[in-house]
Amino acid sequence: MKEKERVSPLFRLVFGAGAVIFGLLLILFVLTSSLTGISMSLQGVKDLFTSLFVISIYVLAALALFGFIMAAIAMKKNPSVSSSMVVRDNYLKYDYTDKDGKKKKKTFSLVNINKYLESHGQMKLIDDLILSKEGHDSKASIRNLMVGTEEGEKKSLATVYNEDPAEYQRIAAFLDHISARDEINLEFRLNTYIFRENMAEEGQKLQASLRNQLRNIQDEVVCSRIIETIQELQKAEQLLSDAGYDDRLRKLYMNYMPMLTGIIETFGGLDRNDQDLKRKEKARTELMQTFDLILAAFASLNDQKEEEGFDRLEAASDTLEKIVQTGHEEVRNG
Repeated sequence: MKEKERVSPLFRLVFGAGAVIFGLLLILFVLTSSLTGISMSLQGVKDLFTSLFVISIYVLAALALFGFIMAAIAMKKNPSVSSSMVVRDNYLKYDYTDKDGKKKKKTFSLVNINKYLESHGQMKLIDDLILSKEGHDSKASIRNLMVGTEEGEKKSLATVYNEDPAEYQRIAAFLDHISARDEINLEFRLNTYIFRENMAEEGQKLQASLRNQLRNIQDEVVCSRIIETIQELQKAEQLLSDAGYDDRLRKLYMNYMPMLTGIIETFGGLDRNDQDLKRKEKARTELMQTFDLILAAFASLNDQKEEEGFDRLEAASDTLEKIVQTGHEEVRNG
């Protein structure tokens, strides 16, 4: 709701209250005049009526101002959200896209999450965030569920919804995913659920980055290796649904794949702008070797017999990092 829409009813309330006060005072003075026989036309009676009415209006205005200030503080603490997103306590709503690409709203129960928060005080979330609740005995809602960072910053889910709707949808979708899990299950498997979701999101970002880099590469063989890597990322999504925490997968997604995208970016810059064929060929050779290592590491995730594929990538990690750094310097220096 807009601020103007909040203020207008407040002034209507003050005006209406003033009219009511005037009417009550008038009735009081008429009754008093009838019972005592004192005429209301006397100047002293008129002055008393006016004074009482003015005092009443001042008191009413002071109360209204106090109420407005308290409402402003409450709005700042719990900002308004779209009425379509507000549901009864212990429930949360968010938008999602179905398999046909249509946007829909989904409402889910927060009962199990609320129980977990009441027992533990806070809950780990995706993206290194922490979920807590204001008011231990209050039921969970979009207004009193608080999202915080390890550095101590904290804001309500209502604020997240207003400031970053995409982040709100992501948090809500994760809470929906774990909402059917009871407290004991969450105690033992929460870290696994967080890991899966974080890796799935990282995998989507990596695929988008590789698709974007395809537009800048003219070398057909390099393009085919990029497409092959995207396909391996898509296969890895299936592993996430069953896997627990896997440090190899974390390293592949968070460390080695970014190295690969950095080397592809370097090669793309040299391929477009550098006339030094020898330097281009060196960059291409390094890129192909990196593809071999990355794809072997993906194979090791699927087949335990290929375990050495990941070991080779681990052993080459320092070299890959140097290639990325050197390549960026070469692109900058032209």
